Amino acid sequence: MENSQVRWGILGDAWIAKERLIPAMNAAVNSQLLAIASRSEEKAKELAQTYSIPRTNKRYEEAS
Repeated sequence: MENSQVRWGILGDAWIAKERLIPAMNAAVNSQLLAIASRSEEKAKELAQTYSIPRTNKRYEEAS
């Protein structure tokens, strides 16, 4: 069986996302973190830059 990637997007910039979810997703060999959405565009962009997340969304509805 082929080793496929699981593509992720995160909704929210809470502590659990920063301290647990993002590091775990980045450490997994079959995981690809593609986007983060937040009510605060600044916070989303900050996390995207810190963790090399390619896309940000300022509204949760845009994240689909």
